[in-house]
Order: sequence, then C-alpha cells, then structure tokens
Amino acid sequence: MGKLAGDVSVFSIADLLQYLASNAKEGLLSITMGEHRKTIYFSPNGIRLLRTTSRRTNSLGEILIRTRKITREQLDQYLEMQKKTGKKLGEIVGRLGIVTKKDIDQALKEQVAEEIFDLFSWPTASFEFVEGAPLVQPDTPLADHVLDANAGAIMMEAARRNDELLLIMKVIRDDKMIVMKTTKPFEAATIGDNSDLARALYQQVTGRYMVEEVVRRSLYPRFDALRGLYLLATGGYIKLFDREGATVVGLRAESTRIRLAGTTPPGGVPAPSMQTPLPGTLLPGGAKTILLLGEMLKYRGILAALLREAAYEVIEEVASQALTTLTQGRRIDCVILDIGISTNDGFQFCAWLAENTSAPIIVLSTDPSKEAADRATACNARGYIVKPFTREVLLERLTELWRAAPQPQPRA
Repeated sequence: MGKLAGDVSVFSIADLLQYLASNAKEGLLSITMGEHRKTIYFSPNGIRLLRTTSRRTNSLGEILIRTRKITREQLDQYLEMQKKTGKKLGEIVGRLGIVTKKDIDQALKEQVAEEIFDLFSWPTASFEFVEGAPLVQPDTPLADHVLDANAGAIMMEAARRNDELLLIMKVIRDDKMIVMKTTKPFEAATIGDNSDLARALYQQVTGRYMVEEVVRRSLYPRFDALRGLYLLATGGYIKLFDREGATVVGLRAESTRIRLAGTTPPGGVPAPSMQTPLPGTLLPGGAKTILLLGEMLKYRGILAALLREAAYEVIEEVASQALTTLTQGRRIDCVILDIGISTNDGFQFCAWLAENTSAPIIVLSTDPSKEAADRATACNARGYIVKPFTREVLLERLTELWRAAPQPQPRA
C-alpha cells in the first residue's frame, strides 16, 4: 500500500491533486492545520468527505433558504424540531414534503465541495495520503454524499477560483471595505451569465455594509459572494469605500475585455474585416493543434497540461493575442475559448472567432443555463462545456468534433 506525506509549503495541495489525478490514485487524504483536520476519500466513483473539524459555513438550512426552498421562519421552526427530536434537518424537511431528496442531495453536495475548496485557503498544513479503501469511520453527515468529480476536476476548479480571486481582490481588497449602491439602475443583461448571483448580492446592499456583512447576508459561499460583488463593482452598480469609510476606492479593474474586429490588438496589427474570414487552417495528419484562449493563467495552464498529456499540441494565448496567432499561418484544428469571469463580450468574441477561422470552437463557461448554451450555438460555437468539468468530458467532446468533421484538405 502506497503512502505519501509532506507539508503544503513544500508540496502544494494543487501539486498533490495533480499527482493523484495523473496517477489515478484511490485512497484516503488527510490534511491537518493546527486543530483543523479534514479527511477525504478519492475513489473511482467520486470524492467523499469522511471527516472535518472545521466550522461549516453555508449550512443546509442556509442553502435551502438561498435557493428559495424554505423561508427563514420555516428554518427556525425546523431547527426547533431538530432540537426536540434529534433528527437531521434534511430528514425533517424531507419527511414534511417541503423539499425533495434531490434538493437535499444537491445542497449537501454543495457543502462537500465548499469544504474541499476551503483547503486551498490553508496557508500551512501537513498531509498524508494512503492508498486503498478507507479504514476510518465517517463522523460527518456529509460523508454519504459523493461528489461526481476526481482529483483532476477538483484541481482545475481550484485553479479557476484562485485565478478569479486574484482578479477580484484587485477591487475588493479586504472584507472591511464599505459597500453602497450607486444611482445606476441594476440591469441583469449587462452582467451576463452571472446575473442571478449579482442580483442576489445587489439586493443585500440596502445601506452601508461591510463586505463581510453582505457576504454573510447573501447566504452564498464566500467565493461566489465576492464574485457577485466584483461584477457589481466593475459594472458600476455599487461603490466601495476604504476601511475608514472616507475615500472612494477606484474601481478600474484590470481590463480583461476582448478586442473585437475593427480594433488594433497589441502589436499594431489591425483586425481583419468581418466580411473577409481567414482561410481554413485545418491540415490532415499529425498531432492535432488546439488554440487555447483565456485570461485565467493557472486554469489555462492546467488545461494545457491536460491536453498535452492527451497528445495534443497546444498554443496558449490571452484573447487579445488570438488575431496574431490566427494570422501566422499556423495550423489550428480547434479553438477552446474560456470566457472567464467577465463574460459580457465573451459570446461576441466567439462570434468574431467563428468569422475569422474555420476551426471549430468550444466555449468554456460557468453558466449552466440552456440560454447560455443556445447563445454559444448562435455564435457558431461547436461545443459548450460548463465548468467545473472532468478531463474525460473535455477529451470526449474533442473526439466528437473529430468524428463529425469532414476530412480537411491541405491548402494549395
């Protein structure tokens, strides 16, 4: 039975998950930071959280309120029933017919995911991984719920969150900043695929509150709540003040907007007209080449490594450099476009790409709605994948593209 132990300051949790994913390891991972300890079981079927000593946020009751399954008043009643009967909250609301088993399972899986992603915020910790079936007895009600994910999927999602958090913290520098609404009326359409999240956060800003208060009142996981506030701030719907509440903090976030046709990207090369698409770049034979576009550097790097492991050639670029790559005459068999955190113009850029290359386009997004998928299709994307996703999902989608594609002809 294999065993691996160390410290996250030397061998990070991301490196550890990459090792587990690349070697398809099954076993028990225990991570300890002071008095806090979490034990996670990685199996072929998914991930189970067997033990946790950390204080859970976003409890089942809070999640059910946020998703409008129950009201705050109902939760207070059910918690009182829980004290009297000793039964689990999920069992109580399930028996009363207030929510379905599917609702409860979904809420508990969200808790498991947040517990696991919380590990990536632990600055110092030791770990031990032991291969094989777990010998410890679970001591958390979350242990019965399996995340349909493997170590690789967790690693990719953690990288995405890390990239986005770095961007968010350029605007929301700490939890003590004061949040207030501006006079600009809220328009969900300008937020894109995060409109429901942003609207929920916007509704919590009814006066002068600190960021931490708005996050707590929203009932969303902290990362999601900060994401919503970031989108509101960069959209001009809220303003943030420094800790003393005197100076307005500038909200000029680092630009990730994508340059469309008719602009001049870095390097001074003018974009081609939308009326004159670039010639096809598909060539038969050899390893297929993927142009991977995205602003989230760690996430993009992990995707690139995943694709290279699958024997693809990968060109990594930020979106503003797409034109340069497309005009270099390099062979591109597929474009994967990660539309990132600020997606207002992501679909527009997808349409621009479709006008300027014959290579099929796959869009990566966090929006699971049918409307977003339909919008990607309307922009001539050949695939739409919702994050987080597994390695197998991405590779299978690419395989489907190759099966459906007509045999390309070399250029004269």
